[in-house]
Amino acid sequence: MPIFQRNKNIYSHFHTDGYKYLFNKQYIHRTFTMHIQTIQENCMFVHYIKIMKQVKITAVRIVNHSDLMELYENPIEHTCDVCKGQSWISRNGQKPEGFCSEAWKTMKEFVEALANGQGNFYDGWMKNPNSAMISCNDGFRPVSFYIETIE
Repeated sequence: MPIFQRNKNIYSHFHTDGYKYLFNKQYIHRTFTMHIQTIQENCMFVHYIKIMKQVKITAVRIVNHSDLMELYENPIEHTCDVCKGQSWISRNGQKPEGFCSEAWKTMKEFVEALANGQGNFYDGWMKNPNSAMISCNDGFRPVSFYIETIE
């Protein structure tokens, strides 16, 4: 039996196909015992939303190229705040609060793809097809991030 949640005048149902179905209250007032297919056939569709997966982003390695810094970099007072082992959760394919904007630019497309159920990048590049290893674009102190879907 489907489980419905009431939200003002809209009922919603999470179905096994990964979509959230929303139905207008007036069309569903006596359909709690009906099967979802019957509801889909006899009710007016109001809206449906694809349920996106959450994506975990973990800093797994930080490298400092001090020789390159010495040769090419102007002195900087403040650099990256990311620590090894630090992690963030991306919801709905969005940049997590407090996450580095420059690092996000390099991984945004991968995170969005994973959140939408895609994966297996570059024909089997990763052992876990629902993951990717992405580095930020800082050539002096790059951070490697492991990104993976979580249930």
